Amino acid sequence: MTDVLGRFLLACAILMPTLLLLGQVFLRVTGVPSGYPPLTALPLLSGAVGGSLISAVGYLILSALIRDQKTLLTVLVVLAVLLLIASFNLPWRLSYTRSLRFVGVTPSAQIAQALLHCLVVGTNLVVLLRR
Repeated sequence: MTDVLGRFLLACAILMPTLLLLGQVFLRVTGVPSGYPPLTALPLLSGAVGGSLISAVGYLILSALIRDQKTLLTVLVVLAVLLLIASFNLPWRLSYTRSLRFVGVTPSAQIAQALLHCLVVGTNLVVLLRR
């Protein structure tokens, strides 16, 4: 368990500054207003910590249920891909939202959000599965 806690902290340490930096870059290049919520600090930090926490808890649960390492690896990768695909619903649904918070959403901002999701899932997968 302490090993997974260390990996959780490592993923957070990698993701938090990376997402904050990319959030600033994406705010500039996607044409959204400067206060566009998905690319501001709080959502980015909560995505880094929340994504890492969900990954760590999922890893602990699955590793308790699946003893064979090859099977565990396969299940983790498949679940990560499925959850990543499901997470793309968040930026996609901004295409038709009527919320004033998301005024100015652009396709490039939606793609940027999806890339951030890929980064969170990919980083956590690599950190949790490294030996």
